Amino acid sequence: MRTQNGLVKAIDAAIASLVSQRRSLDRQIDDLESKRKVLGGKSPRGARTDEGDDQPTVHRAKKKRIRRSPEQLKALAGEIVEFVRAKKDGVSGIEIKKRFGAILPSTKDFVSKFGGVKFKSTGAGIRTLYFA
Repeated sequence: MRTQNGLVKAIDAAIASLVSQRRSLDRQIDDLESKRKVLGGKSPRGARTDEGDDQPTVHRAKKKRIRRSPEQLKALAGEIVEFVRAKKDGVSGIEIKKRFGAILPSTKDFVSKFGGVKFKSTGAGIRTLYFA
């Protein structure tokens, strides 16, 4: 019984120590937040605050997707075909994306659908080269 009693006392002492440390940390947090408020700083994410921040949250407007007409898509596909034909050694997908932006669903599918040309490709993944 004595060893259990001693163990319970040790656990109680550890809990009391942790509670004391928590109170000390809470006082430090409150002190720092009051100093931050006096200086006009904004509360970091996840910080404890009793009142809301003075500054309202700004919501960004989503960019509206611009639909392209079939003529615009055909013109873009034609530009891509000419760009690929101009390069004898082939063109990587990265070069096409830098010049024309993201082409979806894939460059080959886009050009075959709107440009009427089938690209040949070699390699896989990032090393894919396109030929007209």
